[in-house]
Amino acid sequence: MRSFSHTALAMFQSTIALVSGLLIVSALFFGVMAMAIAGLVIGFAGAVLANFRPPETRAVVTLEARRTGRGWSVDPSGR
Repeated sequence: MRSFSHTALAMFQSTIALVSGLLIVSALFFGVMAMAIAGLVIGFAGAVLANFRPPETRAVVTLEARRTGRGWSVDPSGR
């Protein structure tokens, strides 16, 4: 039969193992939750900032063609 000190030591060690395991699991959980919240914040910030981007400008090119004696003459200036 085990002595009281051996039993107490085994109970103490198992309690320490249980508490440290719970601390590790809770730290991992809080780390994952912090990363998830940070991802949401970054995503929403990106969506908000995307709305403040200036609209893209498109180049408008006008060509004017004139009938000349030798064919068609194209004026790229649009004047």
